[in-house]
Amino acid sequence: RPDWEHVIYGLDVFWILILARLFELKDRRVSSQAKGFGPKTLAFCILLSVLSLAHFARWDGARQNFPLGVPDGDFMTEGQKAVVDYLGKRLGPNEGFFTLTSEAGWYYFLNRACPTPFPYIWTAAPDLYQKRVVEDLEAQKIRWVLYRDPDWSYSIDGIPNDQKFPVVSAYLRADYRPWKILDGYEIWARQKESKAE
Repeated sequence: RPDWEHVIYGLDVFWILILARLFELKDRRVSSQAKGFGPKTLAFCILLSVLSLAHFARWDGARQNFPLGVPDGDFMTEGQKAVVDYLGKRLGPNEGFFTLTSEAGWYYFLNRACPTPFPYIWTAAPDLYQKRVVEDLEAQKIRWVLYRDPDWSYSIDGIPNDQKFPVVSAYLRADYRPWKILDGYEIWARQKESKAE
């Protein structure tokens, strides 16, 4: 994605690969390939890499992307904890769950496998894949769906996921109904299997 967070932590790999290639060419003394890679180009690549790493460090990107030793609960809002608690008490031992949000982390927090090959719903954008999601949800009789959440990623680019994935949304609207809202997190339940609380 062309936002600064993704650009910053994606650039370092790019510059490291360029530097590796430069040193490889220098070591092989392949003059015809290395002609364009003079000391100025090397200095420019090193400068960009240092600036990128400095910004990454100032942004605290390493800790945010590799948070070793930080308990899971420290990453969750009170609303997310409420959703995990609520669904955790209602899901059977081997029962699946599905989220239409942009966060695949829900499967981790609920300790459930994604019922489709698309844990990150964005990878199911083509209609063919959305139909596969619907088939999987129907085949497994998934009872609980996190339909919407207040996180910015649900409406990334200004388009909510329920509009971005029309095939899946139409299926959910037909076979599921809103069940509970916890701090902006909208949980839907399958009409056929849901029991009144």
